[in-house]
Amino acid sequence: MFQINDQSHINAMTEMSKLMQNTDAMNQLFDAKKLEFTKLEDD
Repeated sequence: MFQINDQSHINAMTEMSKLMQNTDAMNQLFDAKKLEFTKLEDD
């Protein structure tokens, strides 16, 4: 994706890189994703 200059993918990579530098932000992201998946199981 990077090689073909896919801007949305590059933006996502940049955002993830920022999150990886902040442990609290990364944990919040994982908690939010875990909650999303948990809700899917109930549907």
